[in-house]
Amino acid sequence: MSENGELAGHAFILQTFLLTGSGPVSSVLVCDDRPEVRDGLADVLTLLPGSPGIIYVSNGFALVEQYTRNPPDIVLVGIHRGSMTGAEAVTMLIKTHPDAPVIVFGVAEDSELLADVFVRGARGLVLWDPAKG
Repeated sequence: MSENGELAGHAFILQTFLLTGSGPVSSVLVCDDRPEVRDGLADVLTLLPGSPGIIYVSNGFALVEQYTRNPPDIVLVGIHRGSMTGAEAVTMLIKTHPDAPVIVFGVAEDSELLADVFVRGARGLVLWDPAKG
């Protein structure tokens, strides 16, 4: 990852953490069905100071199971066209854990999908350009 990509990635993650208003983050649960997105986030998240504990899952069932077992400080859920996995994951998690600190993320082209999922109970919405980190 380039230095500019690292800075953009840090900005995304720090902005996301600030949205929760929960202070220092020691654990993150990421749900996205795209391996390349999980890998990209892994590159960024592991660069953060203090390197929070990070767990990656690919669907709503795994998200709910993991959250129930060990609730993290923040939950990041990817939303994108062509898949309802992220939207379904948010719905499942919020139904079972209404106070879960869910932040949905995706690209500007998917803003309608992001907004729809956001109103289901997410606490934040972040537009992210994976090409920029």
